[in-house]
Amino acid sequence: MKTDIVLRPLHRVAKLGILGAEPTRPRTKVARQAQEPHPGPGAPMRSEQAVPEGRPSPTEHPACNLVRDLGRRTLQGKKLHRESMQPEHVRMLAAHFAGPDASLPDLMMVAAISVMFAGFLRFNDLAHISVKSDLLTLHDTHMAITLPRSKTDQEGKEQTIRIARVGVAWPVGLTERLLVLGNYVRVPSSPVEDVGPLLRRVKATQQGHQLQQRTGSVQSPIRSLSDTSFREKLAAMCSAVGIKRGIIPHSMRIGGNSAAAARGVSEEARKAHGRWKTDAMVQLYTRREGDAALETTRNLGLA
Repeated sequence: MKTDIVLRPLHRVAKLGILGAEPTRPRTKVARQAQEPHPGPGAPMRSEQAVPEGRPSPTEHPACNLVRDLGRRTLQGKKLHRESMQPEHVRMLAAHFAGPDASLPDLMMVAAISVMFAGFLRFNDLAHISVKSDLLTLHDTHMAITLPRSKTDQEGKEQTIRIARVGVAWPVGLTERLLVLGNYVRVPSSPVEDVGPLLRRVKATQQGHQLQQRTGSVQSPIRSLSDTSFREKLAAMCSAVGIKRGIIPHSMRIGGNSAAAARGVSEEARKAHGRWKTDAMVQLYTRREGDAALETTRNLGLA
C-alpha cells in the first residue's frame, strides 16, 4: 500500500510529460509503419541500401533467378491430366468379367463402366441412375436414362441420355442382364418406397451374391456405391486384364467422347450428348490417339 501511495503521483507526472517520459511504442505493425519516415519514389529500397554503391545486388545472382523460377513453377501447379479409356478396354473388361457365368458384383461394374463410356457420364451421374421403371426404360432400339440432377444442369431440369442397342457387350444388353441377375425391384409398392440406384452394395451369401438392400424408403433411401469403392474396383479390374494406363471414373467420359470424335461424330452432337455448355469443354474432353492422332500428318500431300 505504501509503495502505491508513493508511485501514484509519479505516474500522473509521467502522463503529463513533465519528466519527458519516452512515448509508448505502437502495438500494431501497421501503426509502427505509419510512424516511420517514408522514402520518396527515387529512394533506394532497404535491401538496396545494404549493398555498397557500385556493387551488383545479390538478388541478381543466377541462383536467385533459379529459386524464383522453381518457386513460380511450384506455386502454379501442374495441369490435371486424365487418361482416356479406349473402346478395346471396355471390350476386354466385358470379355473377362461379364461372361455367361459372371458374378453380380463383376457384372454390375462392367455394366456401369459401359454405361459411363457410352453415355459420357461422370461418376456422380452414374450414382444417380435409378432403376425405377419410368427413369430407366429399355426399348428395342435403345435405353433411356433420366437423370434427376447433373453437374451441368444449371436450371434444375431432368436430363435424358439415350444409348443405342449395339452389340452384346454394350450398355443395353449388360444392363438388362444386370437387372435380371440382381433381381432389382423397379416399381415401388407405395409412394414412400425407394427402389434405389443401379450401382449399389452387394453381399455374399451361401446362395451367391445378392443386393445388400432391394428397397428402401424416401426417408432412408438406398445409397449408391461410393466413389472410393468404385475407383478401387475399377483399378483392380483394369490391372487384372492388363490395362496399364491410369484409368479413373472420368476416363470413361473422356474415352467415349474421344472415340466418337475419332469416328466422325460431329462436335455439336457430342456436345449435346455429353451435356457440355461450351465447345471448349468438348475439346478439353477429346483425346486424339492412334490413327486419329496421325490423321493430320497423313494428309499433308507429302506422299
